Amino acid sequence: KDVSAKIGREVTAGKVSASLGSQLKARIEQVQVAGLPGKQPALYVGAVDVRFSLARALLSFGRDLHVERFRVQGLQVRAARDADARWDFQDILDKLASDESAPKADSDTSFLAGARIAELSIEDGVLELDDKVLGRPLQAYDVDITTSDVVLGDPLDVRLHAMLKDGAKESPIDVTARLAVLPKDLSFDPLPDVEATARITDVDLGAWGALLPADAPAPVRGTLRTDLKATVKDAAQRIAIDGTVSARELGLRDALSPMATG
Repeated sequence: KDVSAKIGREVTAGKVSASLGSQLKARIEQVQVAGLPGKQPALYVGAVDVRFSLARALLSFGRDLHVERFRVQGLQVRAARDADARWDFQDILDKLASDESAPKADSDTSFLAGARIAELSIEDGVLELDDKVLGRPLQAYDVDITTSDVVLGDPLDVRLHAMLKDGAKESPIDVTARLAVLPKDLSFDPLPDVEATARITDVDLGAWGALLPADAPAPVRGTLRTDLKATVKDAAQRIAIDGTVSARELGLRDALSPMATG
């Protein structure tokens, strides 16, 4: 109910099950965030599986919370933009913005000091965009995100794979990132040192560039292919990029002209 009130959309869950042994296992199925009236859910999660070591928690009096699995399966996110370039989640953004003036409690992450997530993953995710401005749907599917052990104060590795589909062709994307340290207070100001790679194969810039704001000189045509490695150090004061970028037949939109469609 608190989440529903915060975003202004109904949030529901289906079956909830749990079992107790050497591990505490919990599973929540069919989590949904309602879409606009008459529309499919804006967000749907097939299942969330969580397992953590009960013995560790008991022997450490709750100071050592070792999550052995946190897995999200069947994530589906849907969004639509009408011909006037208004997204159907604008009401959520407006609701969150209206709450920004409310007093906020100080963020305290000390209770996470002994926590560890050994397996964090999102599997088989799908992002569906119904874009009336572009005139065709866009989709990211087969979205898989995995991480190394998640521990505050330790390094963190993140891996992303996805397939982009623009109605005409499909393009794979593979991204990795390594944070030198996951800040204990979860504050990324200043930014910790980061190493990242990005391999993108033949993405239609005209289709995906149309998602950028109308006042940006976004691409209206072209094909992008990259194989890059980047390092960011000393709070982004030192940035090094190595690799190749190929943008064939690139054309940019005049930020002052009406949005073109590809």
